[in-house]
Amino acid sequence: MAAIEKITPEDRWLLQRVQAVAWLRVAFAVLAVIVIQLNPSRAARFPLLSSLSLVSFLLYSLAILYLARQNKLASTPIGIATTCLDVFFLATIVFSTGGTRTPFFFYYSFPVITAAVRWGLKGSIPVALAGVAIYAIIRLSLAAEAMAEPIGIDVLLVRSLYLILLAGIFGYISEFERKQNQRLLALSRTAGEVAAHEERRRIMFELHDGILQSLATLILRLESCRGRLPESQKELANEVRSLEDLTRDSMTQIRRFLTGKDTRPLVAGTLVEKLREEARFLRDGMGLDVILESEPEELDLPKEIEREVY
Repeated sequence: MAAIEKITPEDRWLLQRVQAVAWLRVAFAVLAVIVIQLNPSRAARFPLLSSLSLVSFLLYSLAILYLARQNKLASTPIGIATTCLDVFFLATIVFSTGGTRTPFFFYYSFPVITAAVRWGLKGSIPVALAGVAIYAIIRLSLAAEAMAEPIGIDVLLVRSLYLILLAGIFGYISEFERKQNQRLLALSRTAGEVAAHEERRRIMFELHDGILQSLATLILRLESCRGRLPESQKELANEVRSLEDLTRDSMTQIRRFLTGKDTRPLVAGTLVEKLREEARFLRDGMGLDVILESEPEELDLPKEIEREVY
């Protein structure tokens, strides 16, 4: 038996999206380096800052991709930290590669996307507003302009509106998808519960119509055989009586199962030990050779899964 990874479907869905965003971040970083190599004039005014920001962003993107592939980016604090770092790196790249006339304005959409993936509208809108504020500050600072005057206020407003609308769209889509996934997971759990209930009903009818009647007949025949034994066969009569008691106990356990009661409550964390007990019973009581293998030797499973496996 293999250990089951303790991760919810919701977390798995988030991790898949975080990995996709991590690959996108690397693609953005590589593209930025290529663009500057093709047009070095974009970094003519702040060459050192441009080089440091681009190389740092690329290395940071590769590190985040590695962590994402290791499934270590699901927590909220890490999500907040990566979003803040995205905004910081992109603001530095924009500042050092032409200010408001930079070719990398659309990179501001990237932290908006990452925030939307994690938090929907609650994350994408604030990040978009932060990007707009930073872009406006750069526009007001002529020192941030590389080769020309700042862009016009009309262009600034249009780009700001574009970024905010993009945040709204991505945030809405992310929230809609999350709600749909939650509904699908709820339906899946309900379907599983219905299937388990139907299977229990099927087993109940089969046990009631088959095994219970057979056991009742067996008890009657054992009682009849014991009654015909001579007084000298007391040891054999006692053995027959013990078989009767064992059969009655089996009927009681089956009835408890049919009513939904645990016949043998399983203490959490004792699945492997219980299976070893069953193996010893088969070996000592029935003479069977039983091999029980478990990897790892001591499993750490949720209580519900332990009960179903047992």
